[in-house]
Amino acid sequence: MKTVGEILKNARQEKKLTLEGVEQATKIRKKYLLALEENTFEKLPSLTYVQGFIKNYAEFLGQDTSYILSVFRRQFDSLEKPKVIPPGLSEPLNEPFWRLTPSKIIGIFILVLVFLFFSWLFSQYQSFVWAPKINLESPSENEIIKGEKVQVLGRTDPWATLTINGQEVKLLDGRFSQEIAVSPGIVTINISATNKFAKKQELKRTIRVESP
Repeated sequence: MKTVGEILKNARQEKKLTLEGVEQATKIRKKYLLALEENTFEKLPSLTYVQGFIKNYAEFLGQDTSYILSVFRRQFDSLEKPKVIPPGLSEPLNEPFWRLTPSKIIGIFILVLVFLFFSWLFSQYQSFVWAPKINLESPSENEIIKGEKVQVLGRTDPWATLTINGQEVKLLDGRFSQEIAVSPGIVTINISATNKFAKKQELKRTIRVESP
């Protein structure tokens, strides 16, 4: 009497199928298909799981599953202690390498919180160590202004306190725009930015004012 392995192998060869092709169609790994055909059942997991393999393989090949399972039971000691299913066996053949799970989502969320916390600490450290930066966009150095007023434009750190010629100026997201009165001649504009840790940055801009 032919063995289970011989029946399955002969049926596959008659259909001119490769083990790789059967693997893709049935999602049974090639090494387990080969173990079935070679009757090396010790390489396979528990009895119940193996019977499922045989049934799926036989159905795919168009064989009588009841007959093949009866042949298998005569070959295989049904009282054999079930083995542990190898890791990954119960997973689909095309299972992605990395899968998003609730625990991974929580882990990612925690990492994001930690990153944001240390980013905040670093920004606080910068505020403590370094004075605010002042980027003056207008007027430019030695610019000639005709008139009695000049518009001072620029930006600094959003949380800094900014003064122009000693007068505090309100900031909008770190930007400032202030019109100041000037007299003809050489005029120096003094700009100062101070953070909450009393770190100060000062900038002077000299312009020439001419009568209109």
